Amino acid sequence: MTSITPRKARFVAEAFHYLDALAQASLWLTANKPEADALVCEAYVVAYQRWHVTIFEDNCKVSLFRILVQLFVDGRRPGVDRSGDFGSPGDLPAEPYRETPTARTIARLKHLLRNGELEGGVIREAIARLALNIRLVVMLSFIEGFSYREIAEIVGIELDVVRARLNQGRNLMQRDLYKHALRTANRVGDRPVAAQG
Repeated sequence: MTSITPRKARFVAEAFHYLDALAQASLWLTANKPEADALVCEAYVVAYQRWHVTIFEDNCKVSLFRILVQLFVDGRRPGVDRSGDFGSPGDLPAEPYRETPTARTIARLKHLLRNGELEGGVIREAIARLALNIRLVVMLSFIEGFSYREIAEIVGIELDVVRARLNQGRNLMQRDLYKHALRTANRVGDRPVAAQG
């Protein structure tokens, strides 16, 4: 029977606390379950090899995500959409979506939101449709709750690029979700609408 060394025990206790988060992030990146699982395994192997490095003392989660993202970017796995340069500082924010809805449309949208018809899967689909370089920072911010500075460290980009990509992502998602909401509202146009509040 193999004994567990203190180093290995500490690694398991600290690093595997983030296994589910890394698995989700990997799936967001690859959009392929077997590839996502392989990427997470590879990230843990590399993380264990680097476990003695002091960066893990500061923030284990940031270190693990940085390894995961770096392996993904460096891996150049075939069949994965890598549209957009991860490190490009030239990103420009998308224009905010400014379509003026009618009062009837607003009432329908509020009804849909109150009844939870625009939650969960629809939002995840809107994130999934973003270009990969934008989707990555949106996922790290909105889903994982990393700070702008942590995202910059994980992805290896400047803070200004993080801000630009998040702004771009918000605007693109707003446009996407609004269009979806309008389509849904039009499909339920004859249903009674909840009283306005």
